[in-house]
Amino acid sequence: KFTGLVPPSLARTLKQLDIRSNLLSFRFPTEIGELSNLESLDISNNAFTGILPSEIGLLSNLESFLAKGSAFESGLPREWANLTKLRVLDLTGAIDGGSEIPSEYGKVRALETLRLGGNGLVGTLPSMFGLLTNMSECVVVMYMLLALLRFSLQKSFG
Repeated sequence: KFTGLVPPSLARTLKQLDIRSNLLSFRFPTEIGELSNLESLDISNNAFTGILPSEIGLLSNLESFLAKGSAFESGLPREWANLTKLRVLDLTGAIDGGSEIPSEYGKVRALETLRLGGNGLVGTLPSMFGLLTNMSECVVVMYMLLALLRFSLQKSFG
């Protein structure tokens, strides 16, 4: 098992953290928000417990966040809308169902790839998603198919 903290000297300079497929099964640390220079974070295919930390929203340089195949107990934190450099977000099968996509995510204008399938999301895609002009891939499986249709039409016809 992985234990311990990232040394402070490394935390200030770390740009990429890839801990995918390590069978990690502890509560994901909120201290992740202290890795201020982090550009890429991959925590996929682990068994983290608890909620998706809102502190990830403090990572102002984050461009890619992958957490597919995890088992978080909560929905999408609104604070992640602060990730203005985020280009790739893949949370495929990472969240227990029943949550909605916060409308604030429409402010993440750099977003090119969004993968939220397999999470049992409810509701509709926020209308602000029509402002995501850099989006080239969007996989969002929701209980309401109408949401997918509406997003496709907005992207196609403005």
